[in-house]
Amino acid sequence: MIFVTDTIVLTPEAAACPKIKTVPVGPVLAGAIRSIHSNDSVSRLFR
Repeated sequence: MIFVTDTIVLTPEAAACPKIKTVPVGPVLAGAIRSIHSNDSVSRLFR
C-alpha cells in the first residue's frame, strides 16, 4: 500500500489503483494552526 496526501490531484489511473490510498492533510494543518494560534504544542498532533 502506498499512502499519498491530497495536496495534489492524482491521475485517473493512479486514483483507480487499489494499492494507492489518499490521505487528507486538512485536519492536521488546521490542528497545527489552531495550536500555534493558542500557543499550544504542535508535537501533540503527531503522537
